Amino acid sequence: MRKIPKFGYIPAGLAVDYNEWYDYYITSAIDWIPNDADDFLYQVRTLEKMMTKNIDKCLEAHRPDAAYVQASLLCQHLPSWKTRKELVTYFNQYTSRLRKLVKTSYKAMVDSAVAWNNQSALSEATEIINAQSSLYTDWGLNPTALQSLVPNITLTGEPIHIDRVPSKAEQFHVPPLHLR
Repeated sequence: MRKIPKFGYIPAGLAVDYNEWYDYYITSAIDWIPNDADDFLYQVRTLEKMMTKNIDKCLEAHRPDAAYVQASLLCQHLPSWKTRKELVTYFNQYTSRLRKLVKTSYKAMVDSAVAWNNQSALSEATEIINAQSSLYTDWGLNPTALQSLVPNITLTGEPIHIDRVPSKAEQFHVPPLHLR
């Protein structure tokens, strides 16, 4: 498994695609094959840290956009992780912990969309939850429990303005002579 970035790390750059950047780490954590229960718990802890510490740090840094991307990507990848046949024994053994991970992930996605004041992100989060809420019944998670995470509000106004920081390469980019 690739190491996850430092908690709350947001890559600098005006042109960085956060979906691509965070997906690299989330996919690595989801696709990793544990050898035993300790490895599986390490995998679960990694996913939990992504949903708690990373998200909290991004929100503290006033970057709900980065928090939302991480949470929504994990929520989108959880169903494929759950379908892995080689992990069924571990899923059965740690069901209560996995229920908590799922609820935390979907809640982080909704909370970051609300913190961002982004109605389109909240609508996307609602669609993801509605589409996937019935996938976790065998883990004892009632679909209405996930659907209840969606607040019954309509966000108004523009999303919170995000100040992105240029990367070092972007800071020192000298335009070609014909553009000067």
